[in-house]
Amino acid sequence: LENLINAELFYIEAKRQGLKVDNSELKKSISSVKSSYPSAKAFEDALKKSGMTMSVFEEKVRKNLVVEKLIEKEVKVSLTDNDLEEYYKKNTEKFKEPEAVRLRYVYVKINPSEPDGRKKAKERAKEAYSKIKSGSNFGEIAQTYSQDMSRIKGGDIGFVHKGMMPQDVEKAAFSLKVGQVSEVLETDMGFHILKVEEKRASRQVSFKEIKDKLKKALTESMRKNRLEGLIKRLRENAKIQYIQ
Repeated sequence: LENLINAELFYIEAKRQGLKVDNSELKKSISSVKSSYPSAKAFEDALKKSGMTMSVFEEKVRKNLVVEKLIEKEVKVSLTDNDLEEYYKKNTEKFKEPEAVRLRYVYVKINPSEPDGRKKAKERAKEAYSKIKSGSNFGEIAQTYSQDMSRIKGGDIGFVHKGMMPQDVEKAAFSLKVGQVSEVLETDMGFHILKVEEKRASRQVSFKEIKDKLKKALTESMRKNRLEGLIKRLRENAKIQYIQ
């Protein structure tokens, strides 16, 4: 209901501002809708099923296009490199990467519904650990023994930073040296074996690295704020009556 009200308010405001759609724009949009159906008959059948005539449909499309023009006009965001760099300089703390380690991971979960579920899981984890210590490839063992989705990539879960894993597992991950393998770690959820592939110290991400991602995030955030502001303004100036 609120979305329908907002749509009507947008349309009224678009008309007030004199925004219009020419016939070529309307024709192009209708052709695009029709082309999404496998045939002209399929489109006509869908139109009948919705209870709309072609003229009603055309008017609905025209209305939507006018509303799109209003939103584009009122919500459009154009950020320059200077805008982005200024934001970056004022918010450098937001662009710090914490200390992180890149891990390979074997996870054997406990099935609580299975008799001796914890014991069986522990035996599976110990068997995997024994093979790794005997010289077997960690990635291959992960593919065979791990029950984490990362097994598809040989247990590689990429970089993790503090706060992303259970405390005991995290403590082990950050205490290991590159190339080292942890012992079998037990938690309430199951058993874990880690191998540190790489370590990365905390660092400041440069503006050049973050610029494109920052532009996208800021644009989306500003568009959202402007749209919310437009809705608020239109609602404050409108008389909306709810009929029970």
